[in-house]
Amino acid sequence: MHDKMAPIRSVSEKFVRNCRESFFPNAHLCVDEQLLPFRGRCPFRVYIKSKPHGYGIKLWTLCDSVTMYVWNFQVYCGKMGPRPERDQGRRVVLDLVQGLEKGYGVTTDNFFTSLPLARDLLSQGKTLTGTIRWMRKEVPSCLRPNQTDALHSSKFLFTEDAMLASYVPKKGRNVILLSTQHMDDDVGDEDQDWKPHVILEYNACKGGVDAMDKMVREYSCCRNTKRWPLLLFMNMLDVAAVNAFVVFMTKFPTFYGNKSHRKRLFLKDLGMQLVRPSIERRASGNFSGLQKNIQRCILMVLKEEHVPKNTRNEETSSRKRGRCGLCVPRGDRKYSTKCDHCQKFVCAEHCTSTKTYLCLECTDQE
Repeated sequence: MHDKMAPIRSVSEKFVRNCRESFFPNAHLCVDEQLLPFRGRCPFRVYIKSKPHGYGIKLWTLCDSVTMYVWNFQVYCGKMGPRPERDQGRRVVLDLVQGLEKGYGVTTDNFFTSLPLARDLLSQGKTLTGTIRWMRKEVPSCLRPNQTDALHSSKFLFTEDAMLASYVPKKGRNVILLSTQHMDDDVGDEDQDWKPHVILEYNACKGGVDAMDKMVREYSCCRNTKRWPLLLFMNMLDVAAVNAFVVFMTKFPTFYGNKSHRKRLFLKDLGMQLVRPSIERRASGNFSGLQKNIQRCILMVLKEEHVPKNTRNEETSSRKRGRCGLCVPRGDRKYSTKCDHCQKFVCAEHCTSTKTYLCLECTDQE
């Protein structure tokens, strides 16, 4: 059978393997869909009316509901055979949780939730909590929507290994949840609209993937492209940055203090550490042969730590002389010294010659 993911399959599998080996998620996990906006040609591009962008590539994602760490994901490649796949949601969840230890709780929406899936997870030592469609055969008629149920009322049904809870948030409409984690009929107080505890738990855990997607889009490296493998690769870079931030803050929670823009500071440090080795290699080569703007950028990044010491002297001896840019015009005195920041000729009175040559204007800016 033709592999639609062949152009990026090996990279995707290595990335998922690294995500799974680098972090142990919290006990509450969330499975949901993620749509990457895309308008180009792709054999598995989909249209989802409820999404802002509509067209794109759909991913099934498993992430931590507390830290938003992406532990596993799977690209939806469309119909793989002559017939549509049956019970797709069940298969997707079982694929995503493969490799997890016992004791985890999985939260899903009504596309995935079913009693067979709940029992499959229970046999693996994991629990399931999720909304379920009222037309499924495991939902009895007494829990289906009707006009007689009172507002904010609840109903509970129990079996040996699962429970069904029905809650009425609006007249004539109810929400049905299936859970193998909660086996009680406790409800909240009046401030919580008498919601069952299972619904409060579900509301606290259901938004993990959406919160992760918001974190990714806040600082994204994605660019407009018509090539879907490149789109998936750029999304992997964004997810890797979020995962790295989660791992770093878990290990060093006070590194950036209580600053609200900790993620931006982390991404700036991360980007600098990624490009610094390449900048050092350029600086150790033919530095004087580089363009002036590139030299200035290298000096600002490296602070002259890795720039050859004789570079400035060689460059000074070979370049032309000019009038000081800060002196009042007088006579025709010219100087060979340049400011390392703005590249203006300066005299000895208007520069500081400690480790680098800076004119007084650039010194004030520093």
